[in-house]
Amino acid sequence: NRGIVAVNKGLADGVNIGMPVLTPERLVFGRVKSVKRTQSEVVTVFDPSWKSGVFLGSALRKAVVLGGTSPFVDLIPKDTETASGMAVLNGSDDLPYGMPLGFLGEPTLDSGTGLLRADLKLPYSFEGLEKILIITYFP
Repeated sequence: NRGIVAVNKGLADGVNIGMPVLTPERLVFGRVKSVKRTQSEVVTVFDPSWKSGVFLGSALRKAVVLGGTSPFVDLIPKDTETASGMAVLNGSDDLPYGMPLGFLGEPTLDSGTGLLRADLKLPYSFEGLEKILIITYFP
């Protein structure tokens, strides 16, 4: 299951619930959901329940990342200058502030809300991810 993954680090390694988890490229991958002595579960951006506030590029316009098999950026104001490839940066307090999650795909208009949405482009493949980083010193 891409949404929640088990990792071979736990309480014995200093891992606790809520710790941020990054890819080797230093992109937000998820956060620790549960911990046992030598194992932890990480909820990832691929989980359908994932929701986090983000900022887009250097303009720092607010939006929301919604997780799932294909995570996407939603609720982008129509007047936001967006471009495919723009950085999507974390804006939630429970993860490292300003840490990138990925990059913006091609924005399209959501006729239901009148706002823009775009795929969250990730420079890694889930299947190719062999290592992750757990930030153990996080407020």
